[in-house]
Amino acid sequence: HLPMVIFFFAPWVSMTSPIELVQVILGRLISTTTLGIFIAYAYMRTNNVWLPVIIHFLHNTIVMLSLMNFASMEAPNGGVEYWHIIFVYVLILMVFFTPLLFSKVFRSKNVK
Repeated sequence: HLPMVIFFFAPWVSMTSPIELVQVILGRLISTTTLGIFIAYAYMRTNNVWLPVIIHFLHNTIVMLSLMNFASMEAPNGGVEYWHIIFVYVLILMVFFTPLLFSKVFRSKNVK
């Protein structure tokens, strides 16, 4: 996902400073890692690849529609200001999905 962030999202968010690039990269790394935990959990619980595929599709669709909506809001400095929304989104993913690492599915040695 990192090349996608650098070549697709970076120009889209109008990089005016290196801080913004770091924010985008860190937010994306944390969100993809925590969502990956949930997708792995879903796969290991169901032993079916289609549920993770559907989760990934729904996540991408919801996030892109949300970002398109927030991208239309202009900040006072003329740029798009949605970092607080991304921060809350990443925080929600971390709170809900990171504890799954301690579930029985991830502790078992015999993954089916």
